[in-house]
Amino acid sequence: MWATWCVPCRKEMPELDRLQGALGGERFQVVTLSIDRAGADAVLPFFEEIGIRNLKVYLDPAMSVMSTTGIVGLPTTILIDASGIEVYRWVGPRVWDSPEAIEAIGDFLSTGDTSRLDLPVPK
Repeated sequence: MWATWCVPCRKEMPELDRLQGALGGERFQVVTLSIDRAGADAVLPFFEEIGIRNLKVYLDPAMSVMSTTGIVGLPTTILIDASGIEVYRWVGPRVWDSPEAIEAIGDFLSTGDTSRLDLPVPK
């Protein structure tokens, strides 16, 4: 969950784009759900400005997902398994394209192990 007016969200979007490029496929997809009220009119120019190549645009201007999942701050990232079950939630920014993050998420995809998912916070 993110918005173009959220500074930490803006900073981590290129990292999420690289994470999708590194791990994206049939078993893993980064879904960046924007709560911008202007919808695509806000998101598309921002994605173009920063050169997003691997992410699709997902919109929730009514913030319905935010309320149904109990999200109270941005950015919030939720890892959902193949069964549709939430297995991990990060509140606040993380370093998504770090070797540690890519390896930890890759391990989760291979083994289901969530023990290494406490990812670093940007400095």
